[in-house]
Amino acid sequence: HAAKLNEADASARIGAAIMMARLGRHPEAMEGLRRCVELFPGSVQAKLNLAQSLSAYPDSTRQDGEKALALAFPVFEQMKSVPAAVSVAMAHAAGGDFSKAVEVQQWALDHTTAQGFSVDLPWLKRNLRLYQEGKPCREPWNKERGYPAIEGIAAVAEAP
Repeated sequence: HAAKLNEADASARIGAAIMMARLGRHPEAMEGLRRCVELFPGSVQAKLNLAQSLSAYPDSTRQDGEKALALAFPVFEQMKSVPAAVSVAMAHAAGGDFSKAVEVQQWALDHTTAQGFSVDLPWLKRNLRLYQEGKPCREPWNKERGYPAIEGIAAVAEAP
């Protein structure tokens, strides 16, 4: 069965995990994201979403900035993308390195502005202010964007 899984399956599983987190079912969400990274080790989306979840987990005793950074930083080094930068900044903040979080978040904000993705600007600016104030992010995903991979969630719910 695992051989039949593809990137669309990863997106659907990630979407389902994010829905669980937004419903307050954080342990289930975290387990879903961990399982997704296991099933799809090459999925950048899975790694970054798990990193953000590890960084912004509501229960601070379960946050793991070090593990989040280990997931997100190699992706950022390779791709230099805004989503990877956001994940790296969250991980730095979760680990208490707010100066590095500010630096990376500013990079993400600058590149988002240059690319014209205005839907992300308020969220990115809020996170930058948090890091400047020495506070970690507790909102791992931009609520203004809605739910990623929503179309695949039903398929995951029905999967064996």
